[in-house]
Amino acid sequence: MSGAVARSGGGEHFVMLDGLRGVAALLVVAHHLERSGLDLGLFSRAYLAVDFFFMLSGFVLSRAYDHRFAAGLGWAAFMKLRLRRLWPTMAIGIALGVAVAWGGAMAPDLLAIRTVAALLFVPLAIGTVHVFVLDGVQWSLFFELFANALHGGPLKRVPVASLIRLLIVSVALLFGVAYLHGDLTVGHVTAGWIGGFARVMAAYVAGMLLYRLWCRIGESAPRPNAGWALAGLVAALTAPALFPTAWWWVDPLVVVTLFPAVLWFGATAAVAPRWRGLAAVSGAISYPLYAFHMPLLALGERLGDAVGGAGMAGLRLAGVALSIAFAWWWSQAKWRLPRLAVRRGFSAPRSSV
Repeated sequence: MSGAVARSGGGEHFVMLDGLRGVAALLVVAHHLERSGLDLGLFSRAYLAVDFFFMLSGFVLSRAYDHRFAAGLGWAAFMKLRLRRLWPTMAIGIALGVAVAWGGAMAPDLLAIRTVAALLFVPLAIGTVHVFVLDGVQWSLFFELFANALHGGPLKRVPVASLIRLLIVSVALLFGVAYLHGDLTVGHVTAGWIGGFARVMAAYVAGMLLYRLWCRIGESAPRPNAGWALAGLVAALTAPALFPTAWWWVDPLVVVTLFPAVLWFGATAAVAPRWRGLAAVSGAISYPLYAFHMPLLALGERLGDAVGGAGMAGLRLAGVALSIAFAWWWSQAKWRLPRLAVRRGFSAPRSSV
């Protein structure tokens, strides 16, 4: 779940990927809203959006950095760029989590330990709770950075044949994890944390391979209507909820079949000019919405439980609205802050993908 989608040489091919990332973030919010009690029966498997984010990152970061690796960009410089892109927004999400947890039952010393660990991206295996309990989505950013570290290191010059072999192994592990666990809800809690490595590798490597394919035929590929990509993503994240939960193979099958098709359609889609601005906004708020929504939903849930009755659902929905509004504010403010710093004589990091 990373930064702005890079544009192709034609300047527009990847606009739809911005829009898809925002829709996926909204469906993750809907999934967590269902888990808090507002169950619509549609989003129980929308957690698979995380796997789409991983695949999208493999594609987008290959587009943004492969030529820079070839020009000599080193591992340390690449990881510094990734941390500068991911850490500030996640730090705000952690701060929101601390604020919500402060009034709860968590002991102050444990809260301090978890805060420091979260800011350092260190997972804590304490009981069966989230390994990043202050902001539950941080687990996926940990695995994102793991994949980034491999991308900027041993994978940056790996030939296609080797990537295909790595993908085959990763997909086999993904199906194995789903079989053992019953689905792909792994990586976020202590019991299934190690399964997150299979999730990120299968999706991220697939994204890297899709970019290699796009380099060969993307510019000349047929340009489908962007609506196919949008409909495909929504279907991939909602239709699995209709299948029996005992069908463990549904989750990995969606990841390895539907998501590559959705990403490819999004990368090659023809986007009408009137929709490009909306797609850009969707992409801009996607990461902060993803990073901020769990603490704010928890706040709405706590207030809703205190009020009870008809106000419970309203306060939980208010948490969603606040998450979207705060994500929009942050997506605008984070670009203004560097400019203000420069005007006042301070140096500020430039944004990166």
